[in-house]
This record gives sequence, structure tokens and C-alpha cells, in this order.
Amino acid sequence: MAAACRVEAHPVSGGPSPVSASGLQREPSYAQRLQDEPWRFDFYAVMRRLERSFPERERIGDVAARRDEYVALGEQAYLDFPASTISDADRDLQGRLRVFVKFLGLLGPQGALPLATTEETYHWQLGRDDAFPRFLDILNHRFLQLFFRAWADSRPIAQHDRPERDRFAAYVGSQIGLGSGPFLNRDTVPDAEKLAHAGLIGAQAKSASRLRGLLSGLFKAQVEIEQFVGMRLVFDPADRTRLGGSHCTLGSDALLGASVYSVEDKFRICIIARNLEEFSRFLPNGDRCEKLADAVFFHLGEQFEWDVELALPVGEVQPSRLGQFGQLGWTSWMSPNWDASAGALRRDARFHPAERMRLKRGRQTTS
Repeated sequence: MAAACRVEAHPVSGGPSPVSASGLQREPSYAQRLQDEPWRFDFYAVMRRLERSFPERERIGDVAARRDEYVALGEQAYLDFPASTISDADRDLQGRLRVFVKFLGLLGPQGALPLATTEETYHWQLGRDDAFPRFLDILNHRFLQLFFRAWADSRPIAQHDRPERDRFAAYVGSQIGLGSGPFLNRDTVPDAEKLAHAGLIGAQAKSASRLRGLLSGLFKAQVEIEQFVGMRLVFDPADRTRLGGSHCTLGSDALLGASVYSVEDKFRICIIARNLEEFSRFLPNGDRCEKLADAVFFHLGEQFEWDVELALPVGEVQPSRLGQFGQLGWTSWMSPNWDASAGALRRDARFHPAERMRLKRGRQTTS
């Protein structure tokens, strides 16, 4: 279809309201084609285009006053088989676009009124007397408005034409904790990206494959999840064994030492960067580190410990140059002599972004 059009009628005078120059240039193309060749257009598509063209107005079917409406709907009497949903289009006396359809009205072979009424009205139209069908349009207009509103309210793509009032975003968001205002825009991961991955986030059973799919989709990067990474769990002082005191029953709650080695409480996120620029963006001082930590926390909470390992193809490694390139501990390599053609990876960067984010936010809270 042609580009969107808009010549908005003034709510009182009916004259055209000021719009942008680009909007005025696009208007004749779309409006004129609709009036010249209405059979080429679909009813739903035209209504959706009109709603997008008037974002400051209420949606079709939700307007409280007739003067605020930007489209008039009606029906012409017909006896033939309708080859299209729209039969005609023009402008009414107030300058509003007027669209005539060939379905759901009171007239026609399947209309609510007797077929004889349609035949008589059809003959009146041939004599250029359309008073009766325009009278029926008082009802047809509202019927068609409500019909389109019911259709649009049940279609996610139509709801997304106005994102700020998208009810399906609330439906999907309710499955992942984004169903109401206080829970929106709480971190660095845009809510739209969370909704796009709601199928992965909303699952009750968390898995490595779901986390890998989420991070790969968010960052468009190659991600691997290493499970069962060993770590030492430190006991709280109150939980440690004291002879003659607490936690000293053999075979029950006695513990030897202040920590225990576990492979069930930690995993590692391995991100294979395509180049040095992408590698740097995931480092603790990069723009993607905090977003990565927020994404993992939103998906898993604090149920597991985890860290990040960054990998870089050896062909992308650059030697350090004093005053020019290299961050100590992150991108400071001596002059490399590895075989770049072998496709090997350098896995030199490993850190804990979640802990860094907790410390950073703690300092922000106390300051």
C-alpha cells in the first residue's frame, strides 16, 4: 500500500488542520488511490492505517463524540457477489474520509433487512437518491466501528500499532513479571527485548539452553553455558561445628572446616566475541556488562553463582602499546605469535559481573 496519509479535519470547522510538510506530500497519493481504486484496499488495512495516522486521537470505536472521529463508515446497496470489502471511498461534508463497505451492513444479500428493501434502495441509488442508505449509515457506522474494534483488540499486530496502549504487551508481560507499571523499565534491558524472549524467560524450569538462547538473542553473540563449575561454599559462623556446642552431631550436621567444595551451585557464561571491539564491550567497563548482569538476574535471580569468560579469536588479538592501546589485565597482550589460521581462541578474561553490579549499586545507594 502507499505511504501513510493524513489530512486531519479540524474538530469544529471541519477544515484541514496543520500537519507536517511530509505528511501533506504523502496524503494525495494514498487518499487518491483509495478513492480511485477502492477495491485494491482491504478494510482492516485501511482502518489500521488511519489509526496510525492519528496517534493523538482515540482509536476507532473508542471515540466518545462524533466530531472527534476521523473516518465515517457506511454501506452502499448491492446485489452482486462482493469482490472486495471496500466498494467506494470519498470525503463527507466535514472533510472526513468516508469508506463504504460490502459486508456486515443492513443491506445486501446477507443483510438484516429484507432483500426487497435492498432492491428498492438499489434503484433509488441508480436515480442518485441515497437518502435512505445514508439514514441506515447511522447504525452501520457504529456497527462497523465496533466490528473493527473487536477485531483489532484480538490481534497483537493491530494492538502494537500504538505501543503505549498495547494490551498484548501486558498479557505477555504478566507471564514474566512485567504486567503492571511499577515493574516496567527497572534495569538496563529494554522491556521490549524481554517481551520478545518471554517464551524463554517465563518457563518455570530454568535450563542452560534457555539461558543460552536468551543471551544469544539479546546480544546477537555466540554464547556457551558451562555447567557444574566448582566453587567453595563458605559457611556462616553460626553454622560451623563447635565441639560441645552446636552442629556437632556426627552423620547429621557436623561440618569440617569453614567451607565445602560444590559443583552444583555455579555455572559459567562463555561469550565468544567476533572481534576485539565486541570483546571490549563485554568487559566490566564496557557498555554491555551491566546489561548482561541484569539479563541473567532477571532470568534466574540470585539462585546460582556465575561468572563470565570472554573468548577472542587469536587473529583479533592486538599487542599492547604504551599510551595507545591496552587495559591492564583485560586487553594487555605481549606481541602475539600464535597461528591465526588455526582458529584458536584466547580465553584470558574471566570476571564476576553480578558481584560488581551489587557493589556498584550498593555504593550508589549509600551515596
